[in-house]
Amino acid sequence: MKNKLSYFLKIVDKALTIVEVPVLLVCGTLLIGLLLYAALGRYFFHVGVPYEDELSRLFFTWLSLLGASYLLRFGEHPTVSLISDRIIVRRGRISKTYQTMIYLAIIMFLTTILYATIENLPLYYNYYTAVLRIPMVYYYYAGIIGILFMILRYLMKAAYFVMGE
Repeated sequence: MKNKLSYFLKIVDKALTIVEVPVLLVCGTLLIGLLLYAALGRYFFHVGVPYEDELSRLFFTWLSLLGASYLLRFGEHPTVSLISDRIIVRRGRISKTYQTMIYLAIIMFLTTILYATIENLPLYYNYYTAVLRIPMVYYYYAGIIGILFMILRYLMKAAYFVMGE
């Protein structure tokens, strides 16, 4: 049972990574390219780029929310470490309970945010950006996907922790 769960979690991790890495590369490249293009146009050719703000915000939103999920894969996401550094060293029953409670609290918090975002999503179908007329819902899709991926990654971390891996 433990091996099957571990195998399944590795498949889920690989699937999340297959989605995250290309999106991060594309959004990061487009964001840097757009900002470089706008800066060069502004300072050398005295031409403004009216859509710079909208596109850079869109790319940055996707980059930061999926990037947070991707960083969780390596344990680089912020955690509650003030007490856990002292408790987990003992590796006793208290440390396992504490770490499990931390994972559950984070998962509940992210689930609440995901629920609120999905519930308010229909409001943003009718709002558009000023210049490019991009539906604002595309910004919130990044939130839904990024938070969902973070929930999955925290569930995976909790499962690995409980299994002792």
